[in-house]
Amino acid sequence: MNKKVLHYLFENIAEEKAANIAVRTETESVSYSELNIQANRLAHLLTHFFIKKDDITTVFLDNRLVQLIAILGIFKSGSVYLPLDQKYSQNYWEELYTKIKPKALLISKSNFNSFLEYDALFEYSIPTIIAVDINNNQLVFSEYKKIDGTYIEKEIDTELSIYNNDIAVEGEDSNYIFFTSGSTGKPKAVLGSHQSLSHFIHWESKELNVTEKVIVGQLTSLSFDASLRDIFVALINGGTICFPSKEIKEDSVLLLEWLKNEKITLLHTIPTMLRLLSPIQNALEIAVANEFPELEYILLAGEKLYAKDITNWRKLYGNNTTIINLYGATESTLVKSFYRIENNLNRNSEEVLPVGQPISNTRILVVNEVNELCRINEKGDIYIKTPFLSKGYYKDAGLTAEKFVQNPLSQEKDIVYKTGDYGKYDQDRNVIVIGREDGMVKLNGVRIDMNSIETVILKLNDIHTVKCMIYNSDSISSSLVCFYESNTISENDLRTHCSKYLSVYEMPSIIFRLTEFPINANGKVDTVSLQNSIQNRLSAEKSIQKEQPVNAVEEKLITLWQEILNVQNIGTEDHFLSLGGNSIKQILLRSKIRIAFNVNLTIEDLFLCPTVCSQAAHILSLPVLESIVVKNEIVPISKNEDGYGISNEQLRIWLASQFEDHSRANNMSYTYNVNGDFKVELYKKALQKIVNRYEILRTGFDVNEAGEVVQKIVDEVEIDSIFDYKIVGQSFGENDVKEHLKSFSNTVFDLKKAPLLQFLLIKISENKFILSTLMHHIIGDYTSDQVIISEVMKLYNAYEKGSSIELNPINVQYKDYAYWIKNRLANNEFSSEKDFWENYLENIKQQPKWYKNSNTENYDGAHYSKVLSAKFTGEIKKYCADNNYNLMGIMTAALSVLIHKISGQNDVIIGAPINLRSHPNLIDQVGLYLNMSPFRVKINGQHEVKEIIHETIKNQIKIFDNSFYPFDSIIEDFDLKNNFNLMERIDLYVNFINHEDKDESNDLDNITFIRQDKTVKRSKFPICFYINNHQDGISYVIEYQKNVFSDLEISKLGERFLLCLEQFLEDQHKTIDKISLVDKKTIPSFSLK
Repeated sequence: MNKKVLHYLFENIAEEKAANIAVRTETESVSYSELNIQANRLAHLLTHFFIKKDDITTVFLDNRLVQLIAILGIFKSGSVYLPLDQKYSQNYWEELYTKIKPKALLISKSNFNSFLEYDALFEYSIPTIIAVDINNNQLVFSEYKKIDGTYIEKEIDTELSIYNNDIAVEGEDSNYIFFTSGSTGKPKAVLGSHQSLSHFIHWESKELNVTEKVIVGQLTSLSFDASLRDIFVALINGGTICFPSKEIKEDSVLLLEWLKNEKITLLHTIPTMLRLLSPIQNALEIAVANEFPELEYILLAGEKLYAKDITNWRKLYGNNTTIINLYGATESTLVKSFYRIENNLNRNSEEVLPVGQPISNTRILVVNEVNELCRINEKGDIYIKTPFLSKGYYKDAGLTAEKFVQNPLSQEKDIVYKTGDYGKYDQDRNVIVIGREDGMVKLNGVRIDMNSIETVILKLNDIHTVKCMIYNSDSISSSLVCFYESNTISENDLRTHCSKYLSVYEMPSIIFRLTEFPINANGKVDTVSLQNSIQNRLSAEKSIQKEQPVNAVEEKLITLWQEILNVQNIGTEDHFLSLGGNSIKQILLRSKIRIAFNVNLTIEDLFLCPTVCSQAAHILSLPVLESIVVKNEIVPISKNEDGYGISNEQLRIWLASQFEDHSRANNMSYTYNVNGDFKVELYKKALQKIVNRYEILRTGFDVNEAGEVVQKIVDEVEIDSIFDYKIVGQSFGENDVKEHLKSFSNTVFDLKKAPLLQFLLIKISENKFILSTLMHHIIGDYTSDQVIISEVMKLYNAYEKGSSIELNPINVQYKDYAYWIKNRLANNEFSSEKDFWENYLENIKQQPKWYKNSNTENYDGAHYSKVLSAKFTGEIKKYCADNNYNLMGIMTAALSVLIHKISGQNDVIIGAPINLRSHPNLIDQVGLYLNMSPFRVKINGQHEVKEIIHETIKNQIKIFDNSFYPFDSIIEDFDLKNNFNLMERIDLYVNFINHEDKDESNDLDNITFIRQDKTVKRSKFPICFYINNHQDGISYVIEYQKNVFSDLEISKLGERFLLCLEQFLEDQHKTIDKISLVDKKTIPSFSLK
């Protein structure tokens, strides 16, 4: 007997236990012998109509006993079972008729009119249509024949055998197709096999020690693959399947009584059903401890299961029943992991319970972004590895290849199923499902986690179900909409609750209270129906205007906000941060306000006045500065053949680059893997346009007769002179590529000879390239690289499509900015900034270095990088939003406390470059628009975390307001007054890079650009932290000189930095001396307080 084929096992049981009750309904009972006979008759009927192995037989039946017989009969015939449901929309029928094209249809006469409505829409006709009814446990058949476009019913009087047929069915043969809903609304048809189904049924039977005494409560619709658990766990063990009536299934009170009266021992269902039964029993006010003494197991699957679901059930019914949480998908063949929920459950009520460990011959892989198995609590993609997956999507090889993929942990061929879920491992390596890939969404420029929001809402008592979703409309901004089901919680109550526990980013714009959630044909929440219901609410919302401006200042401010935030629907009470604002955008807003109103509004003012109305009121209270716009305007200067002055930052880099190794340390290189139909000449044409556009890209540096370093701008640069194109072919190995890139990045620029920019393109094959760019830091910075990439992509796309494009006009060049800075210094226009820095840096004392000094100038570098988990990132960003902090402030404070703990210093100095493109004339400019600024953080062990952060942000705001005063001038002023070099007191450098406002896809149409990780070979500073703030995460890189730090020291330093951040978030009122990082043995060269 082939155990891989379940109906063979059923036939054996039907012979051994012929009189046992196989199926029980409210009105009748069917023995194993009777059930097998009717299944045999149907199997022989299908064979009579020439339905053979792998042909598809669709069933559209309204009687579940008949449908159970149909499943067995179809399996016996060797054909493939495909169920339809009355709830299926036209999309399902379209898939059936245009792609699947079944050979036979088994239908109830009561469903025939519904069938005709869809049948008329398609050209294909199902060859065999059989009406099936049941009378006294005996199937009755008739045939519908289509004659001249009309179906005629005809009796079937063929004598059908009651014995098992001799059709050979093997384990690898196909046995069913179930529809699952697709993200586009179009269903996906999943094809199963006998052996994969058998594997799961045997696992459950063994795991639960199932015997012929089992009584399975059959609640799941037979159009779902989960129904096969109910059927075959019972039938291969000689047990009984109990079908409740439709009325019982739809009435929770009757369902409770049915579970008890039928003495159900095993129940497969979804968490929603568990939640529905608990409040009903509470409402009945009946003492129900041990209400279901026979109910041994409840197996839950299909949704997140929360600790409070189990707690509520057990409060009512006790611990008599073992509850197991399951996880799997139709694509994986039912369930592939399980978690037995402990009797003494001691978890937070809103905690999501694990789905546990894999079943036999299965692995659940949680894989991180670098294709490694996740560590404990690290978030990753969930893959299912087993030889018992489904066969994929019927007649959809593309979608199958997309979801059934190569195992990312294996070099050998190993196909696994990518579930689309995110998850993590707990301490016991149980899998916890966090949410779908689409759990993280972008709303008005801010990333939010829908699953996290739903969890917060579920904390409120008497909320049974919640669903958050994004609604997009052409006429309005994206809105976060919350649907919830509750008997007592009003929409206002929920809004109040959300305002307490969610940041302004996460607050739902629209809240719907439902009496019950709409359910689609697959038994899931009908999101399409929910989306449709939003439109009615939004139509009403349009008539409720946001707070309108009451004066010209508010009107102008709204216009400025719209320009900066790219959000149109703005009211005077909206908060700047809640609409996607950040510190960089605040700086830009400040500049635009200066130009629009001629007032000196500070960054601190913008923090204190976050709304349009509060900003307008403050602007009206300030004196008008008549000359401020003229003074700060950057204007083009006259042409000068003898050259142009350079900025202070350029002079500092020029001086540092007079030796080859020092110059190489200022090389900026980025490398990309380019895949696709990359048209090299179009790319070069776009680059030529950009080089012509920005003078700084055609600039060299020389010393004039007066001994001054000046910029020399050449009129033309031919792109071929700086673009090296190599065609090497597949024989060019990985090491060869690395050597070329290494040689390219080690180029020593002659600063006298423009341009100080080069490109290397290596063609590996027809659609595979490697592109590397190299720029000397004296002509640009990281933002310059991003501006160049963005504009080149726009031009390339336009050239390829034959369309015209106009880039944003640039009114000034870098030489104009350098002159503007020099002129302001000469005219003493930085006097207030000079006074600020002198006061800010007053009484700084010399301190010994917290790291070892190097006696040689060696720029050999390395790096240590870390990507913060999505959970930790979300906590940090929420912490910032809730407390009106910015990321730069909290990170600077944490680094300062880290240095304090290492060195014992109470006065920490951190060097950080400030992006000067906040000036209206410098937005999206290419050039070295940076100014190094010293951040000073004074630390007392008795200070609370909150005080340190507040003081740091307060100083940061003041530094932004004084950021154009050159760093060299700050150093010169300090050195004259203090008789030692400020540079020697800088403890470390930090560079904050905000990626949230940048389009980093860098992709052209049909071409992808993937940036390679930068391997640091040189480091300008002994140690520098790069903090990267992305839309969907935070990461950091520690760049360091290898003759100063060891790899171990840096890795431990990075770990302590995260530990410090964690303690910041845990308790704002914790004093600094209570922050504990590590014992002294962890970092050998460092002492930690």
